Amino acid sequence: GCPSNSVMGYGWARVQARPYSIRESARITLLSGPEHGGTLDLLVYADGEQPASVQLVDPAALVPAAPPYGGALSVRLLPIPGLEGITVALLRIDLSIGARDIVYDGGRGRTYHPDGVVLPARCPAGGLPFRADLLFADRSRASTVSAARCPSR
Repeated sequence: GCPSNSVMGYGWARVQARPYSIRESARITLLSGPEHGGTLDLLVYADGEQPASVQLVDPAALVPAAPPYGGALSVRLLPIPGLEGITVALLRIDLSIGARDIVYDGGRGRTYHPDGVVLPARCPAGGLPFRADLLFADRSRASTVSAARCPSR
């Protein structure tokens, strides 16, 4: 039901349902929504197929971040309907925003470069820095930092 030009990125996630040891892989599509007050609303659509067929939509937002980061991706993972008492642990997530394979206009070759993702005029030494801050249901936290290769222009 989203407009064809709302796709901002693709990826995949690996999760585990607890207290069971069931692991699920899901394809992820990141979809853009309206912008208001400097925040771009997003939706994270996850489509899992094995071992169960599960489709989930979670709210997210692209918000400003303190330097050296150009923006922050905030995702709120909602409880899964019908699975009371079961928690889902995120084991791994890989997501590319503005991937080169995102093409609009029925494949006529117009490549999409998403608005709302702030990139510096010059790529810093060591690449573009990214940071993930995670807050879990039990209120524990985790963080990780990574750098993406500088795009060729």
